[in-house]
Amino acid sequence: MSATARRKQEEKHLKLVRELGSRPHNRQCFECEQRGPTYIDITVGSFVCTSCSGILRGLNPPHRVKSISMTTFTEQEIEFLQSHGNEALLQLSRVEEGLQAEAIQPVFTM
Repeated sequence: MSATARRKQEEKHLKLVRELGSRPHNRQCFECEQRGPTYIDITVGSFVCTSCSGILRGLNPPHRVKSISMTTFTEQEIEFLQSHGNEALLQLSRVEEGLQAEAIQPVFTM
């Protein structure tokens, strides 16, 4: 792939990432709800702020976090983000919380 074609593809991917970031649930950090996240947690597909990106990198095992404006994204990463994002993760966490709440329910009642 020529340098010009690669640059055009990178610009296209960045445009898609920015469009995904402009969706209502992606306009705030998934972890702390700070407005205007500048990073993406590629491990789970969420949009996060600078502070939370540092914390996520420090986890063991560390999350793979990329700056929205300072890096490039692959086609696979774009597809992953399109099927994930903060809203999908929020829905998943609500389902998991519901399953945990059901698991805690007592079996016998008086």
